[in-house]
Amino acid sequence: SSRVQSAAATLLAVVPRRGAAPAARKVAKPRPSPYAKKEKMVNGVHVSGEVLKSDEKDFKWLKYGDVHDTVGHILGGIKTLGFSVHIDGASATSGRDYKSASFSAKLLNGTEKVADVSRVFVKAGKTLTVNHSYFEVEKSYQKKGIAKELFRHAFKEYQKLKVDHVEVGAGLTRGGYAWARFGFL
Repeated sequence: SSRVQSAAATLLAVVPRRGAAPAARKVAKPRPSPYAKKEKMVNGVHVSGEVLKSDEKDFKWLKYGDVHDTVGHILGGIKTLGFSVHIDGASATSGRDYKSASFSAKLLNGTEKVADVSRVFVKAGKTLTVNHSYFEVEKSYQKKGIAKELFRHAFKEYQKLKVDHVEVGAGLTRGGYAWARFGFL
């Protein structure tokens, strides 16, 4: 009998009486996004994208500022071609004796994809290395000087950053020939 009374009291506490105002519900405040979404002009290039705020700050060791500034400077060679850059992803890590920062981006002509680009920067001790981990130009944009302009500008930026080594790979169909034309063997 006491269980029935307890259950009835609980039910009355949960179900409002007729004509009574509904109980106020607590609405959870939305959590702030961990992502920083930006669009800005950097070095004459429109750069957009959404990256983790923590990674955004961890790019400052590359001396350009945030991720968007870094990408805009490194890929700034596309400004003469009128393309924009959209950052697909970025990450930064650090340890006792190293720092690394990487980004993946799309070069765009309006909304049409021109190329995919990925770079990894690693500072181990006093040595700064850049790995050209991925670069692929869409077929309709090949043989138009895009890679040449992009790399010429990137290597000027690497000199400003005092990059010690540039690592390249020739895993795609034309990679080996392209790198040989730039003096890599």
